[in-house]
Amino acid sequence: MATNNAINQIGVLPSFSAYSAADQSLVTGDATVYPIVFPDILYNRTSSFDGTSTFTAPLTGTYIFNVGVYFNGFTALNVTVESTLSLVTTGKTYLLEFWGESSGQYLPPIALGGTRSQICHLTVGDTVQVTLTVSQNGAKSITILGKAGAVFYTPIFSGYMIAGI
Repeated sequence: MATNNAINQIGVLPSFSAYSAADQSLVTGDATVYPIVFPDILYNRTSSFDGTSTFTAPLTGTYIFNVGVYFNGFTALNVTVESTLSLVTTGKTYLLEFWGESSGQYLPPIALGGTRSQICHLTVGDTVQVTLTVSQNGAKSITILGKAGAVFYTPIFSGYMIAGI
């Protein structure tokens, strides 16, 4: 495992960017905490992203993570919908976004989502994942929308080290 001295030795700071070109269908809606999958890698310096859903810090320091997610699959009128997008690290969970609605506003074909950033301090071996949880009607009806295009990628997860120790 690398140490912080490796920054001076190899001159490469950990960084990655990954997305999903395919939809991830029927993953939550029943309050399941779903770790979003990002199988399509744009780059992965230091190979710290596992190619699925998890970044593992190879060095102790401060990192910034960026997340973009859109999802749909709201199914019913007049039900309470609560959705959370979180960045989950070994030591802490960061709430990136919360959506709550009880008037039936979230109906098909509406898609919720957005982009968020979070700065975190990590130690060697700490892990980071992005999770989505939706509670609406007891059934898995939510689909995370995948897209690969010239203009944007979603869902997308990227991060890089901004400072050592």
